[in-house]
Amino acid sequence: MTNDDAKFILRAYRPGGRDADDPAFAEALARARNDPALGVWLQREQAWDAAVAAKLREVPVPAGLRESILAGADVSATRRQRRPHPGWVWAIAALLVLSAIGGWIVVRDPGERFDAAASARLAMAEVAGPHDGGRHDTTPGSLATWLADPSHRVATFPGDAERLRREGCRVVRLAGRDVFEICFEREGGFHLYVMPRAGLRIQSEDLAPVFRARGQLASVTWADAHHAYVLVSETGMDALRRIL
Repeated sequence: MTNDDAKFILRAYRPGGRDADDPAFAEALARARNDPALGVWLQREQAWDAAVAAKLREVPVPAGLRESILAGADVSATRRQRRPHPGWVWAIAALLVLSAIGGWIVVRDPGERFDAAASARLAMAEVAGPHDGGRHDTTPGSLATWLADPSHRVATFPGDAERLRREGCRVVRLAGRDVFEICFEREGGFHLYVMPRAGLRIQSEDLAPVFRARGQLASVTWADAHHAYVLVSETGMDALRRIL
């Protein structure tokens, strides 16, 4: 099961845990518990579903709506050969619902914005602190080995959340999100922070590399179709430019 498969299944998962024991959701829920990005996505979907349900409960039911619907059905049954099904009742009901939540759906927040400057600042502070880069798989073909290869440009990083987790990469909290960190050596020490884009809103200006410095540390942030990145160097800005 991929994350896309899990999302397809979990879109039917009702808020409040009412489907927690349903075996149809078991595998997708287990994947969401083990994948930080998918877990964040599920939390956002559940919050959205709960908010929509709450709004719908606020919609007043017009007096006589049930009788109108039943009367329309009776008329349709007796005059089916002479006139189309009276859909005006359903149209009114739909308009009432849309009027209650209309506009709110349009402005639904597509996700928390990626704050590149704050992420870079937090990443550099994390490296400068009592940093524990964790252990990485350094066998041939691993992501850490790929990053350490001077023939590879870091901006073409081939990893994804599932592979980073499988290879035992450390997970840290940056700007309130779970982010994968992978450390490697190449002309000095580097720390790559990988933030899955699920539930994250990326502005066009955040796609291109932006370099920043803090004391002896330097960083560069950028994003692609699947992730946002912060790369921190212990050996200065020029080292970042050479390997990016």
